Amino acid sequence: MTASALPYWLEVVRALGAGIGPVLLFLTAAIAALVAWMTCHRRRAADDLALRRRKEADDRAEWWRRAQWAIDYVADRDDERTRIGSRAPDHLLVSELATDEDVVLIRGILDAVIEGTRDRAYDGTTSQEAPAAPRARRLPWSRPGE
Repeated sequence: MTASALPYWLEVVRALGAGIGPVLLFLTAAIAALVAWMTCHRRRAADDLALRRRKEADDRAEWWRRAQWAIDYVADRDDERTRIGSRAPDHLLVSELATDEDVVLIRGILDAVIEGTRDRAYDGTTSQEAPAAPRARRLPWSRPGE
């Protein structure tokens, strides 16, 4: 088939193709660039989210390590360490890293440790056997009389 033997509509498409070809090429490149940019943007957002979650998990792990330290100090037989340890929960429990469950758990543990410390005399006997029980420690966040 020669060029003149082509149907009319194909002649029109061939004639338009010479003018539209560069435009179609540009549109194809623009669409590919848009898809690449969207993929990069979503990947960056996902990476940022993963980094925030990892940082929060690391911060919570460090918070829990400090809470364990405070509990160990409160339970220590040395009065100075007990005094230092009893002040740490004030700061730990108001942290935004502490969940409501953590606050309840830490308060319960510290109350139990302090109650056990109250019943323990320095010579290892219980308060019923000891001549005088040591003065009870009050948690800073508890109300007077508790």
